[in-house]
Amino acid sequence: MNRISIRLLHCLGASVAALACVALSPLAAAATDATAADSTIVTAPSGEAPTTPASPATPEATPASPASSNTTPATPASPAAPEATPASSNDDPAPATPSPTPTPEPSPTPPEPAPPVTGHWVRQAAGWRYEFSDGTWLKGGVHAVGATRYAFTDDGYVPVGWYRSPEGTWYASTEDGVRTGWYHDGAAWYYLDGDGSMATGWRLSGGAWYYLDPTRGGAMATGWAKDANTWYYMDASGAMKSSTWVREGAWYYLTGSGAMATGWFIADGSWYYADGSGAMRTGWLNDSGTWYYLHPSGAMGTGWIQEGSSWYYLNPNAGGAMATGWAAVGGAWNYFDRWKGFWVSGRADFEADWNYAKTLYSPTNYLVVVDTGAPHCMTFYWAEGAWQPLTDMPCSVGKASTPTVTGTFTIKNRGSSFGHGYTAYWWTQFSGDYLFHSVLYYEGSYTVKDGTLGGHVSHGCVRLRYEDAKWLHDTIPSGTYVTIY
Repeated sequence: MNRISIRLLHCLGASVAALACVALSPLAAAATDATAADSTIVTAPSGEAPTTPASPATPEATPASPASSNTTPATPASPAAPEATPASSNDDPAPATPSPTPTPEPSPTPPEPAPPVTGHWVRQAAGWRYEFSDGTWLKGGVHAVGATRYAFTDDGYVPVGWYRSPEGTWYASTEDGVRTGWYHDGAAWYYLDGDGSMATGWRLSGGAWYYLDPTRGGAMATGWAKDANTWYYMDASGAMKSSTWVREGAWYYLTGSGAMATGWFIADGSWYYADGSGAMRTGWLNDSGTWYYLHPSGAMGTGWIQEGSSWYYLNPNAGGAMATGWAAVGGAWNYFDRWKGFWVSGRADFEADWNYAKTLYSPTNYLVVVDTGAPHCMTFYWAEGAWQPLTDMPCSVGKASTPTVTGTFTIKNRGSSFGHGYTAYWWTQFSGDYLFHSVLYYEGSYTVKDGTLGGHVSHGCVRLRYEDAKWLHDTIPSGTYVTIY
């Protein structure tokens, strides 16, 4: 066996310690840990080639002999030189030359691939369920199985009927998958999009518009339907009506967009008016202070019309507005009642009253003339060097026992109302207790008690329509002359 042996004398312990301090060689350092055994065998570490140890340093001077010793020790002999090359031995072959890189670990063997997960339908007591080979199943929503979408409860079963997904979307679920297109649930029609989700709001289908009312859970509307404050009308099939009339108690018009018309609108080349409810109006209509006439068909009138014994002119140059005051008709000037619009200049005494007024005087630009024979009250305004008719108002005057005074008087005081057991509004004094005022109302109310006009019924005052009395009260200045004949 190839080895290095160093035999050390027990008496040289101190010297060996000194040699260890100077680290003669790894092997020599290892030798200092020798036990009491005669020798220590040190085997070279794997991977390191053994080297020839260096000769030890010369020891310090020989220590003095101990006082107790009578024997002079002999000079220690020099240690024998180690063999230059260890002898070969078949029992201990030389270490192999180390590899410059460690030998890599072998690659792990890939695991065997897991078998593919497959699914199949399973019929259980609670219904159909789609289960997978790994023990899981579809649940809680709408999932595709092949080319078909199915709804699944949280327990994994296919429901039959309406199903609401966790996202809040409604589906019509069957064992054959969720429905699409038009669907009738036995009570109403619904429309389901291509993914099966229930549609709401407007839907175009087959060239017609339908309204799926969200306030009714998406059910298809028929009849009247309201969307964003606009009304629409759907026929019995649900199709929206447009550009046509419908009769539901009253007549209503659906515009080209389907929206119900309100206010003024054109249909079939004529103007019509629908109130806020959409109902078509007929007869007289006051729109923002202007009067219009709507025939029984609802179409707005223009030109001359007769109602009862009175004539009116609906001026086509003013959008069909009823003429009031002076208006040119066919190149001739005609006068119409300031409030009600009836034709005044056709009244038998109109020209006579006007011609009479042309002979009168007033210190203001206004003049009041009362005809007690065929009771009428006319007012005039000074313009272009003559008195021009301003109003022609029907009135009532004093009865035979209490006649209205005649002559010329002056406008004086005025007030809002008076009366005991009745109320007369907007009085204007022209002589003592003689007044212009409204017809009689029940005390403290606006309910007419005696609305007679055109007769002899008063106690001497001149009674007018409420609006005429207020106009005279507000317009005719004090100091204006009043002529009564």
